[in-house]
Formats: sequence, C-alpha cells, structure tokens
Amino acid sequence: MTKSEELVTIGDCNICFAGEGDEESVVVDCGGRSIEIQQLLSSCNRFYDMSSSSFSSLTTSSSIGNLVFSSRNQFISVKVSNFVTFCAGFQLYGLNSRTHVPLIENLLNLISLVVDCELAKGMRPVYLDQVLYWLRNDGSIVAYNTVIEKAHLLQTESPNSKALFCAAPGLTLLTATEEVICVYALETTTKWVLVRRISNKVVLDQKKEDDVVVMESGYLRRKVSSFDRGYQGLNAILTAETSTYIIHMDLSAKPLPFSDHQSWFSTTLTSVITDRKPKIIYAYTDSVHGFSAVLTNLELQRLKHKPGYVSFTKDLPVKLHTTFSPQFIGLNSTSGTWPVSNYGDGTVIGIIDTGIWPDSPSFHDDGVGSVPAKWKGACEFNSSSLCNKKLIGARVFNKGLFANNPDLRETKIGQYSSPYDTIGHGTHVAAIAAGNHVKNASYFSYAQGTASGIAPHAHIAIYKAAWEEGIYSSDVIAAIDQAIRDGVDVISLSLGLSFEDDDDGDGFGLENDPIAVAAFAAIQKGVFVVASGGNDGPYYWSLINGAPWIMTVGAGTIGRQFQGTLTFGNRVSFNFPSLFPGDFPSVQFPVTYIESGSVENKTLANRIVVCKENLNIGSKLHQIKSTGAATVVLITDKLLEEQDTIKFQFPVAFISSRHRETIESYASGNENNVTAKLEFRKTVIGTKPAPEVGTYSSRGPFTSFPQILKPDILAPGTLILSAWPPVKPVSGNRERPLFSGFNLLTGTSMAAPHVAGVAALIKQVHPNWSPSAIKSAIMTTALTLDNPLAVGAGHVSTNRVLNPGLIYDTTPQDFINFICHEAKQSRKLINIITRSNLSDVCKKPSPYLNYPSIIAYFTSDQNGPKIFQRTLTNVGEAKISYSVRVKGLKGLNVVVEPKRLVFSEKNEKLSYTVRLESPRALQENVVYGLVSWIDEDEANFEVSCSVVATSLVQES
Repeated sequence: MTKSEELVTIGDCNICFAGEGDEESVVVDCGGRSIEIQQLLSSCNRFYDMSSSSFSSLTTSSSIGNLVFSSRNQFISVKVSNFVTFCAGFQLYGLNSRTHVPLIENLLNLISLVVDCELAKGMRPVYLDQVLYWLRNDGSIVAYNTVIEKAHLLQTESPNSKALFCAAPGLTLLTATEEVICVYALETTTKWVLVRRISNKVVLDQKKEDDVVVMESGYLRRKVSSFDRGYQGLNAILTAETSTYIIHMDLSAKPLPFSDHQSWFSTTLTSVITDRKPKIIYAYTDSVHGFSAVLTNLELQRLKHKPGYVSFTKDLPVKLHTTFSPQFIGLNSTSGTWPVSNYGDGTVIGIIDTGIWPDSPSFHDDGVGSVPAKWKGACEFNSSSLCNKKLIGARVFNKGLFANNPDLRETKIGQYSSPYDTIGHGTHVAAIAAGNHVKNASYFSYAQGTASGIAPHAHIAIYKAAWEEGIYSSDVIAAIDQAIRDGVDVISLSLGLSFEDDDDGDGFGLENDPIAVAAFAAIQKGVFVVASGGNDGPYYWSLINGAPWIMTVGAGTIGRQFQGTLTFGNRVSFNFPSLFPGDFPSVQFPVTYIESGSVENKTLANRIVVCKENLNIGSKLHQIKSTGAATVVLITDKLLEEQDTIKFQFPVAFISSRHRETIESYASGNENNVTAKLEFRKTVIGTKPAPEVGTYSSRGPFTSFPQILKPDILAPGTLILSAWPPVKPVSGNRERPLFSGFNLLTGTSMAAPHVAGVAALIKQVHPNWSPSAIKSAIMTTALTLDNPLAVGAGHVSTNRVLNPGLIYDTTPQDFINFICHEAKQSRKLINIITRSNLSDVCKKPSPYLNYPSIIAYFTSDQNGPKIFQRTLTNVGEAKISYSVRVKGLKGLNVVVEPKRLVFSEKNEKLSYTVRLESPRALQENVVYGLVSWIDEDEANFEVSCSVVATSLVQES
C-alpha cells in the first residue's frame, strides 16, 4: 500500500491520502482492490460507493466552498485543513481546524465521522453539538485531548442538548438524536443496542441478529446488509428518529406547472425523502398554508432549502381544559336576547373536540330551522340519519394521531373512524353551546330542571380531533381548516397547548402555536373563534390561547351549590358540600363517636360514625367503610368543594372543624340516645358571592403576547350540567359504575362554549358584524368584576350584547400592523399568518391596536407615561353623544381626551386617547379600573373598557 500522510479505515476499506494541492492523490484499498484517483479532493465531484467498491460521478451535487450536498447511498470525502470528513446522507459537514466550529449552521441529526489522522490512532471520532469527541478503544471519551470519563453512555455537555451517544468499547455511533442506535460487530454476529431517553431515563434494548435491524420512526421495519461487510448500505441503516411537523409554505412561490397547492406540496416532500414512501398527513388550505408530514431532522433540513418554505412547527400535543347557566347570564324565553335572536337559528357553531353522542336528547331538532344553504359539511357517521337539522355535520380527524402513534393504525383503526364521542367532553361542550331544550335533566337529581344550550336553535357541526390516546396540533388545525371550508360562523375550542410541553419554559411564541395561526386564518374569513384560557390558575402568566384575535375565556361560579344536610336528634343541623349520587335513606341512625385511633376490627354496622381527620382522609374512610358503618361524619380542616366529594363512593358528610365542639358535645353523649340522619341531592340557588372566578382558571398576562390584556371575558365554568354519553360512567367504580345522560363538569372547557353560544346569538341578529365587533359587544357589556387579569372585561352578560351602542372594531390588517410594530414579535410569525413577505404587509406598522381593553406595564425599565389610542364605531342611534367616566386606577394619573364624543350618524368612527402616568412605583402589583363611555340622553348605554396597570414581570 502506498505510504501516506494520512490513513482512514472504514469497514473493509483503507483510504490513504498523499501529496499536496494539485498533486494530491487518494488510494482506496478494499479487499485487495486498489484505485488511485488524482485531484479527488480538490474537485469535490466524485464519490466512493462502498456497495460497488468504485468511484462514480455525482448525479446530484452542488458545491459550497469545501462542502458538498450529495444524494443518498453515496459517500463523500472532503479535506478541510488537516481534517478529513466522511459523511453519509444528503448533507456534508466540515470542521474548522482551529475552533472546531461547523462550517454550516443547524447541525441536526448529524451522521458524520470526523477524523484527524494524528489524533485518530487507536480512537474513533464523534462530532456532536459542535464538539469533537474521540472514543478510545477502552471506552473512555476524549474531548480536545482531555479525558472526560469512562462510561457506556455520555450526554453531551451542551446545556440544551438531548443527544446521547455510545461510549463503550466496540460500539459505533450511528445516529445523534434522542434515539441512538449503537452497533457492535463481533465476528459474524451483529448486536444492535437501541438507546432511548424517556423522561430523562435511559433505556437499553438489545437484540442479537445475523443482520442489522433498521429503525424507522422508532419501530423495527426491515433488515439490511450485515455490518461486517464494511458499512455497506450505511444510509439504509441510518434511519434517524422521525417526528411529525407542520410545514408553513408561501403559496405565492408555487411554480406555475403545478395546478394546485397539494401537488406542489407532494412533489416538494418527495424531493427530500428518498428512502421511503413520502406521505402528506394533511394539506392545509384555509387555516394555514402548508402541510404536515413525518420527517427526520435531516429531511427537515433539506426541506428548509426548498422554494416556498417559510417555517415549521412540531406537531405538539394538545390537552382538553376540562339547566341553570343560561339563566345566570341573563337569558330567558319571554324577553330579551333569546327571542330577539330566535335562539340563534340559522347560525352554525363548529365544535372541535372529542366527538359527539348524537342520540342525546340535547341534539334533537325540534324548533330548529333548515340547514343553511351555504353549508358544505358532511356527516361521517355510519348512518347519515344520525345527523339532523340540529347536528348538521360530523367529521373525524385522526391522521396526526396515527402519525404520532403508528401502532394504532394496525390494531384499532375501527375505533377511530366514527365521530361518536367515547370520552364525553365533546358532547358536554357541544350541548353547552347549542344544546336544545331538555326537560327534567339532572345529575342524579342534582341541578334538576330544563337543560338548554346558550343558542338552542343554532346548528352544530362537530369535528372530532381529540382522542383518548392523545390530541395533536396537526389534527386540530386540519379540523379548523375544514370548519372554515364547511361554512361555520363560530369555532369553539376547549383545548390548547400545554406548558408541560414547553421545553424552554418561557411559553410558546405565537409563531409556534399552530392553533393561534389557524385561528387568524379563521377570523380573516369572518369566523369568530373562542377558546378556553386553561386550568392552570390561580397563577399569573399561566393563560394560554391568548392570541389577540381569539376570544379567550376564563371560568367562574354561577351562584349554585350542591349540598347535603346532617341533622342530629336534637334538631341541630349542618349543611355540607356533596355530590353523592347514590340512594340513602333519610331516617335516623344511631351515632358512634370515635375520638382518635383505628377503627379496624370494630363492628359498626348501620351506624353513623363521627370522627376527625385532616391528613389521611381516604384511608380513614376506607377503614370505617370496612366496619359496615352506614355513613361517616368527618370533621376536617380541609376546605372541600362539591367536586371534591365525587371521588368518594361512600356517603360522607364533610363538616368544617369550626363546628367541632358543637358536634362533639352531642355525639359523645349517651351512645344509646344519640341519633342523626343524612339527606343528599340538594341544589341551592343564589349562593354568594357569584359570579366569582374559579381558582383553577388560568390568569394573564399571556406570555406570548403580553401587550394585550387577557383573558377577555369570564363565563360559567364550575359544575356545569350538560349532556353526556349514557354509556360512559359519570361516577362509581369498576365494580359498580354509575351512568347518566347528563354530567356536571368543571373547567374553562365549559366556559368557552357559553361564549360561543352568545356569539352565535349576536351573529344571528348582526350577520355582517366582524369577529372583532362581536368580541367588543361581549366585552363592553360584561358585568365588571375585580382583577381583569383573572376575569378580563368581567362576566359575560347577554342583557345588552345585541345593542351595545358602540363597538371597538378591528380588521385582520390592524392585527398585522400592530404585530409589525412590536419588536418582540418575529418575522416568522408575520410570514406565517400573512403568507406574504414582510415588506408587503408591514407598510403601515402601528403602535396601537383597537382592542376593548388596555394593559400598561410600569416596571423599573418602563416607568414613563403610557399612551393608548382607541376608536369607537357607533352602531346605535344616528345622533348620540357620550361622556367619559373613569373608575378605579388608584394612584395613577389618568387623562382621557376628548372627554366627549358626539356622533352624527350610524357607523361613524371617533377616536380618543388614554394617558396613564404613575408618579411613583405602583402600590400593588396589579391596579385596575374602567374607562367607560355613557350616553348623555338616557344613560341606556355604558360602553366599558377595562384598564390594568401592572408591575408584573414575566419570569425568565
């Protein structure tokens, strides 16, 4: 073999480099066959194919300096300084010899061996996260000639890295992603070791095979050539971990030969995937412009260089935010909003959720008008007769679920083809928004009465995109996409991204929130979008779904409690929270008082046991139940609410410890004469305070867009009665499940459809109003409450929403102008939501957004005066004057100019400014008040704008 300056061995092949410059030569020796090629390294247009043991000309290549992009199943060697890089796949990476910095950016899914021949004696190189490592034969790791440690696995030093790689003797790194394949060749047997990191735990799977097993999308797919033949077919083995991505494209870049966007997307995808059949999961047309697909990191990098590519987002998981309420927000059948709006007749509410139970009496179509002529939806039940004039559409979206869980497709596909609701959430939400009237509805006699949705004559279209096995953004935005095309007027979302999936911990930027992006497309088409704000309260900065074009809803109480009553033989009684669903005789039982200690091995059959417990409540109840006791009176310091009692299947009276002395003095008396009775299933109306924000309801500001006050509005969300699949247990246990056609649920999931129903009522009366006009009418007529960061403009009220007098109207372009002005908002967001170049859409950036609320930050670095401009549109009488009134905002200097607005005609627009100045640091973290405009004639209209001044700073 020719004497060389540098020597590299790959598999059975020795590759030698000799000479310099134009005289440089390469000798390849594979099993006795030698080939010498002059000027290979300087020309960079040849490759060595291990399978044919020969050099060939590249069929696809483009040189960038010393770097070469090549087609798959080919190997390139390029000399950079005194480093030689051998690469597989579509991209070739090089090193700078002085700094070890990559010569190209975004080194993801690196599949390279980087060799310095002087250092490489007795070592094998690995290049990860911009650091060059050397694996020595004894298993130790060397970085920059420094031994780090001896280990079987090493996580790279980069703080944001998720990469693991092999560091055991004889193990060869194949991929550098979250899933790593290490191949160990021993004689003629190949053992592969899959290294997976799951929740910061490393799992090793080992398997001995004559052939190497290919990993594809995390699953075993096929076998390839044995490794002991010298890295033959290396790319076939290097099937890196895949993920599902949502790809945003610029439709204006579509080449003319393509007749439609889908064929262009398909061709683009095919050009970056060469070792498997490319498949588009969804092609989006209305919600976003782009598609979703399963890609490796390497394929994603290729895609970024394709014409029309804008950006990507990962297919992030989404979670759900899980009778009397119509009356509570001011609706009645004799006068006002319901009869004026004809109960929402003719409007269509699209519910994106877990499906629907079409057989529920809440979805009968008595009194509902004909299906609108504009409707383009479909009924995807096995029988179209399950749809009617109430439920006019039902579709299924499961491709994202299958892409992220491939095993489901083959084992349970039949369960994923029907819009039937097997969870219950979607049925409950749909009936809140637009369920028809159902008499004698109740949850085991609690909340008994006539159940009704907010818009009982509106049409419902259900889009099933949420599943027990998971909810994915790709399915949700596909549902939004279809809902827009079908012709819905309102979209209701009781779900959203989870902070648990926020790797950086600083919230999701709007550009990375596909639901926010899709919602913007919806409002561009005139569709009102309402979404739940999340159940992560009571903490500030916990709110989600806070994009300014979405109506974000918090949840509160509705002045109703579910109770039981404990009455002792001396006629002293106590009420307690309870939703115990079972039958219990309302008769006197003998009482046994147990002061402390265990009750095990005692016989207390048919007795009421009185005891104290603050710590192990569940354990104590289990002990007492085992004695045969009829029920328990538990004195406790814990503050329990009705929903806390649902999990206890044993009848229990939870009594506050403030009544301890009264109860103990009677219950510890003569045991033979002490009696008591328990009564359940009591519903008490009119409890105070109400409405009141739920502790669980997420608070603003919204991390991704703090310039806008969020949430927008509060709506009923605590223990809301609504329809439920009768085959899905509402309570009980596995041995004795309890079923009901109605259920009581709590969450902002329940609040959002209330507002969706109100929007449908407004849309019925004002079909030409924009989504922003509808939002303004709801916000400016709300019942104002404390702390807008929890309740927004206040609690929704329908008394004046159809005739608000003035509105704050905003066009989609107004949102874009505001985003263009905000330095914190990325170009990526603007490109995604506008599908246009920055220069085309940002011609008129504006520091003002005509929003029906105001938030001002007074922090150490933002302590100067704050000025806000707003514009009001007269939707009331032609000639009318309004005067301003300021409430609250203690400690602030507030100046509103002008102080009077005189409108001479309908639809006229007049503007005003609000100047806020804090002469000193705010006395509290949150100071709030109102700027209200009141008509001067009869004071029939009060148009309120919530104002917040805060020193809150988002934690980094």
